[in-house]
Amino acid sequence: MRLPQTTQHYTDHLVRLESFVREAFAQRQHAVGVFFDLEKAYESTWKFGIMRDLHNAGLRGRLPLFIESFLKNRQFHVRLGSSYSDLFDQGSILSDTLFGLKINSIVKAISPSVECSLYVDDFLICY
Repeated sequence: MRLPQTTQHYTDHLVRLESFVREAFAQRQHAVGVFFDLEKAYESTWKFGIMRDLHNAGLRGRLPLFIESFLKNRQFHVRLGSSYSDLFDQGSILSDTLFGLKINSIVKAISPSVECSLYVDDFLICY
């Protein structure tokens, strides 16, 4: 279950954008901001990437094996009478944590000249 979203993280992004725009304005420069809100972020996270990031973080032993097994075949469908729905990916409380681990690597891929702000599945870049 996903917790209700609050406006706090959007406010943080807006404050950072406002500061960035004010600074650009003061220096007579242009500013561009792009907001990303990843749809189905938890369900579409790259499973191999999660395992690679766990390994790179130094996680060894049985826990990575458990997580790898946990990530496989997490689908379900709904039956109503004799009809079945399409398959859906099934998340869990661990999905949020694993997504957070994977998405943090996006910041490392951003050029140092580009401002960025990340809060769970909401991402802002400014240039």
